[in-house]
Amino acid sequence: MTIAEEGRASFEDVARRVHTWVERHRNTVDLQFADRLPLPPETHEGAGYLLMVAAINQQVRAEVVRDVMRDVHATLGEDVFNLHALPADALTLVWQWWQADAQARRWPLLEGNRADRVLRDVARFLEVTRRQGGLNAWAARHGHVQSCANDIARHVPAFGGAASARKKLWMYLRWMVRPTPDLGVWRHVHPRDLRIPLDVNTMVVFRRLATAHCVRERLRAEGLRFSGQERPNAQDVETATAMARWWYPDDPACVDYPFFLRGRELFAAERAVQEPRHPARRRTEG
Repeated sequence: MTIAEEGRASFEDVARRVHTWVERHRNTVDLQFADRLPLPPETHEGAGYLLMVAAINQQVRAEVVRDVMRDVHATLGEDVFNLHALPADALTLVWQWWQADAQARRWPLLEGNRADRVLRDVARFLEVTRRQGGLNAWAARHGHVQSCANDIARHVPAFGGAASARKKLWMYLRWMVRPTPDLGVWRHVHPRDLRIPLDVNTMVVFRRLATAHCVRERLRAEGLRFSGQERPNAQDVETATAMARWWYPDDPACVDYPFFLRGRELFAAERAVQEPRHPARRRTEG
């Protein structure tokens, strides 16, 4: 996918390059459930477990989040879904262990018990849905996926406000709605209604695509534009999703992981160019 040449490309050329890249990677199973989940997602507890995973999946490698939640579940078992009612020190040993781990040492959610508070917020929300037949039944009663997203975010502020991109929330909804390689549990929602789980990596790809004259003109004709902010927001999500629907009208979120992979490469390259180079240190001979 040679995005550097998009400025001269026709819309058909852009579409062909997008399809080539997406089809190469769209069937990759998400890391969070590439191995067997501790609980089946068709159950209230299984869907709730994944919601907890998504809620703390911020500013750290996904592998760390996966392993942290496995430790949390191994420590508390089913009581993890009643965490809001447990003593404040219920997970102290887990947090202390991970604070000493090199992979998670700089994870912001380990500061000031933030991860613990987020998981307790999710547990409170799960208690609300349990009284209504469970999380999956609760979701099925929502008429639209956007309404579902707004309600979850209202109970779990870590997913972000209405003006934010809500990346991790749309990632969770992608897991629950899309069929293989995702989980396809919430069949009452059509994948066409999903939004792109937009982060700085996927945003790089969409912005590069928008440099093509043909894409820029179509965005203008449809009244769409990116905000220009460094971090994606809700406006950027709607613009990126509209673009994804040009190529995949029935499944726009299928571009998420392929674009993430490509964007991570491009974002790292851009960072390397922007950061000042330091002269190599002289090697001193002893």
